[in-house]
Amino acid sequence: MIDVTLNTGDASYYLYYDNASTHAANYADSYVDFRYSKCGYAGSGAWAVSANTTCVNQTINVGGNLSFSDVNLLLNLINTTLNFTTTSNGESVTVGAKQYLSLRDIDGKAETTNDASNITAGDFSKRLKFYVGSGGYFTMSNSHVSGVGYAANDYTVRGLVIESQWANVTNSTITQSEYGLYLAYANYSNVTLTNVSSVSQAALHVENSTNVGASFNVLRGTQYGAYMRSVSDSNLTNNNMSYAVYGAYVTGNPVGGNLVAFNNLTGNSKHGVTLEA
Repeated sequence: MIDVTLNTGDASYYLYYDNASTHAANYADSYVDFRYSKCGYAGSGAWAVSANTTCVNQTINVGGNLSFSDVNLLLNLINTTLNFTTTSNGESVTVGAKQYLSLRDIDGKAETTNDASNITAGDFSKRLKFYVGSGGYFTMSNSHVSGVGYAANDYTVRGLVIESQWANVTNSTITQSEYGLYLAYANYSNVTLTNVSSVSQAALHVENSTNVGASFNVLRGTQYGAYMRSVSDSNLTNNNMSYAVYGAYVTGNPVGGNLVAFNNLTGNSKHGVTLEA
């Protein structure tokens, strides 16, 4: 038997078996087990990334959870869309310790929007769990996430939840979610030039973190533009946080060393900025 798996986006495949001198007598019993996969995903069920994988110019319907089978593995999405066929809340994208997920476009230019990567729930009435755990690595640029997060006591299911350091989100959009970006213990993470809208709670939620930067974003949450609790030495600057109940809400201990400045806070129904020690 020859067992071949092709991980490619090409439309036509050719396989040649050319060893007639030694195997002519066995032709009748020979066959090829020919499987087509997109970026290592077989097309149904859960997807466990088992090798460093780069997906380019793909649209993949994912029928189960996305995770990694081991540490030190990378999934790099470039102009690739993952549509999750969510039939109930809780289907998940999980990035654990020493695992890497990157979403980006092809040309690195925010003005060209047709080459973005996307992760989305198939039915926004049912939401994905999107969780980057401690020690995981996540970057997102010129890309989109939608339909993640739902109301629950477990904060790891509330939005695009990043519980790891050094995350970077830039020139991207997050929509149709419970929370937008939910950062916890996410020291040294940055969110820039990103549009978060159509979320039920906070567009940006940051807690128990230090040295977080959020600047030049549009943060349109129903309850909060940005909510920061027990955050220190962080910057919330030059953002548009309008038309929520609270524009920016900073609370908890510590609250020292934070800069909240140069933000647009118009149209919030209660307060533009609330500082609560």
